[in-house]
Amino acid sequence: MDNASYHNTLSACSPPTPTCSKDRIWNGLIENQIPCDKNRLKAELVVALQKLSPKPIFEVDEIAKWA
Repeated sequence: MDNASYHNTLSACSPPTPTCSKDRIWNGLIENQIPCDKNRLKAELVVALQKLSPKPIFEVDEIAKWA
């Protein structure tokens, strides 16, 4: 498999990554019951995300799982 962009598409049920919007990161932390303040900077949310959030799920991994 190459590094084509369609191989790196996040699944709809995937937790956010550091490149996601601040709102998506914040919502992902809240959904995983990780306490955080909405007024924090994106960089601070990304640090919490990298420490505590589960690994991202890619669409190609889900397709391969069911194939």
